[in-house]
Parts: sequence; structure tokens; C-alpha cells
Amino acid sequence: MSEPFLRVGAVEPGIRQAWRAAGLTVLDGFGSRVSRWSLERHVCVGHIGDHTALADAVEAADRGACLAVTVSDALADALFDDAARAGLRAGDGPTPSGDGGSVSRFVAVRARPDPPADPRPEWVVLLELLADGTSVAQAARSCHISLRSAYRRLETARTTLGVASTTAAVVEWRSRSR
Repeated sequence: MSEPFLRVGAVEPGIRQAWRAAGLTVLDGFGSRVSRWSLERHVCVGHIGDHTALADAVEAADRGACLAVTVSDALADALFDDAARAGLRAGDGPTPSGDGGSVSRFVAVRARPDPPADPRPEWVVLLELLADGTSVAQAARSCHISLRSAYRRLETARTTLGVASTTAAVVEWRSRSR
């Protein structure tokens, strides 16, 4: 299985051929027309020029696709942040090598330092968002986690704070953090 990758820049025909030779399916666009959910072993090739295209590309990555894109400068940072969350590694994927048969993998195209780790427990951000009036679903989207994960983290918060409800957890957290 190929490790998911993100390639930023024009895609030459030789690279497409190398991807196909490595057993990857190359799709123009971000796989919205593919009926099966999983896009593992697929490379989605396209341009990210607006937030809709960015969302489609990130969804394809979440479905397991590798991405080969050109991107507008305004969306480049958002793309790299979202790609890191989706587990994509910057690189070219399989590329033609000088010996004609093998492939070299994952040539770095842009290195980004890891963001500093947040020392607070994961559920703290959820409680703070809920205290500000957002719904659990909105808070989950803001934290880039699934609704199921959000509910699990809120369960951890309730257990840690020794309360029975999420509302009580928000109140308890607010009283402790002041």
C-alpha cells in the first residue's frame, strides 16, 4: 500500500505514468464522482482556487486519496494545515528514476515545522466552545474532529470533573478556570 502523499505543483505525464505503474489510479478532480467511499490507492489531481475546492480536496484526503494539486497562494497555508491533519506527507509519490524500472518515493516539496503541542486536555477546547454557545456539532467541526470523538472527549471531561452532564461540566470548568 502506498503511503498517502501531497504533491504541490504541475503534474507532468511521466509522473502520472509512474503513479499508474506503481498501481495507483489517477483521477482528475477530487473524486466526488467515485461512488465507493474509499479512495486509497488513488491520486486526485486538480487545482485549489477556492474554499469549495479546498474542502473537496480535504474530503478526498480523508477518504484515503493522495493529492497532486496546484493551489492559489491565499489557500496554500490552509491546504498544508488540512493535509497534515489528514495524514498526508509532502512529496511526489512514486516518480520515474534514472534506471527506468524502480521508483523513488516522497521527495519533500515543502517542510513545515510541527505546531507546538497544546498542553491542555483535548476536552478543554470543546468545553470552552460550548460555554461560548456553540453546539457540540459546531465545536467538533471547529476542532476538526468527528462528532463521535467530540462526545467521547466530553465523556472524559464529565468523568474528570466528576459531574453527570455536559452542562454541569461546562459550569464546573468555568468555575475552576476563573
